[in-house]
Amino acid sequence: MEDNRKEQAEALEVLQEFNDRLIKNIGILIKELSGSRLDDTDKFIKGITDAMNWEIQVMNGTMELLNEGKQRIDKEAFRRSQVLGKPLMRRMMRRWQRLFQRFFLILSGWERQRQKYLENNRTEEKLTGAGKGQLFCYH
Repeated sequence: MEDNRKEQAEALEVLQEFNDRLIKNIGILIKELSGSRLDDTDKFIKGITDAMNWEIQVMNGTMELLNEGKQRIDKEAFRRSQVLGKPLMRRMMRRWQRLFQRFFLILSGWERQRQKYLENNRTEEKLTGAGKGQLFCYH
């Protein structure tokens, strides 16, 4: 029991430093998502999401110690905040789905137009200076 308590206290110490960096990085991410997007923004989002999940796990694992003697974290409010994140993620996934569907339709339209063009121009397209009857070769 005492070992578990010591491990929880150590986890809270690590969490303090980790949380400071996470908050700073979330501020940077907000700026990137507001228009200053960089090449590695998607990786940055993944890293921040992983960090947030890890922090939630640590908070869940140390809640008993945090609330020892007096309630510092409302367990129900903490649970609700995690539950609220799920609908948010579902909404975000639906938005991504709609975005990909639109892009898929655009790309499909482009592909149909390319195919029509190529079909119309392959039939007897000749190279400049090529002899009569020689067709252009596509690779």
